[in-house]
Amino acid sequence: MAKGSLLALSVLAALALNPASGQTPTPPTLRRVRIKVLSAKNGAPINNECLDIFVPGRVRALVVGTDKRGVVTVPLSRTGTADVQAARPARACNGAATPDAALPVGGSFQVMGDYYVACQEYSFPRPPKNAPPRRAFPNYSIRKILRTGVVAANTCGKARAKPEPGELIFFERPRTFWEKLTE
Repeated sequence: MAKGSLLALSVLAALALNPASGQTPTPPTLRRVRIKVLSAKNGAPINNECLDIFVPGRVRALVVGTDKRGVVTVPLSRTGTADVQAARPARACNGAATPDAALPVGGSFQVMGDYYVACQEYSFPRPPKNAPPRRAFPNYSIRKILRTGVVAANTCGKARAKPEPGELIFFERPRTFWEKLTE
């Protein structure tokens, strides 16, 4: 009886961990999303960049700054909404960073660069009658990021990268002279 139970348990464990079974389990230790910001041209990390993260249901964007390695780490909230608690002062992004920013566990978000231009694919939904066309930013699913990792499209260069589970790789380019003037 004990041998049969042990065999059944080991077969179930092997099926659960086997990537060929069709499903990759979400690692239970991933309680945050890492956004790695890279140069679209050469794949080098972009440090000292501020990202604006738009979460459905929030009026204002979450503002977070990259570190020396071009990485932003944003924790996931337990309540399912993007919680912001002003517990500590935000020094990044010239004081505009959102203190204690968090993303909803099962939701999605959109990302924009602040000092650089995002090199992601945009969609152009049909505007209402007599309205000018607008470009729509892609939504990044938090569940998909946690499960497999996601690489945003690189429409500005040839750099490529492979994500790890829990990681979004986001490509940007510097603003042109004219873009800086019209800002």
